[in-house]
Amino acid sequence: MDIECIMQRHPNRVPVYVRKSPTARGNLRDLEKHKYLIPREMTMGGFMCIIRNGIEINSAQAIFVFISKKSILVPNSSTFGELYEEHKDDDKMLHLDFTSENTFG
Repeated sequence: MDIECIMQRHPNRVPVYVRKSPTARGNLRDLEKHKYLIPREMTMGGFMCIIRNGIEINSAQAIFVFISKKSILVPNSSTFGELYEEHKDDDKMLHLDFTSENTFG
């Protein structure tokens, strides 16, 4: 199904592709599912909970989400509507990478 068709059917959601950063170190798992339709009003902080559950990350590890091609760190308070309008790719999807760092040891 075409992205434009999907967006017409779901006008209050944005298409997002999420993957583990190619430069991620350690034993960080990748998500089983990479494509999401996320509500425009959802914040990055809320979506990070979904990522953390999907990769079953240790609570002592922090995760960081970046706009894929621009390597811009995404603030937790950003909504997906804002991110999509500012950073969508030519394929009409928002591409995100995530990585982690040990923060407590």
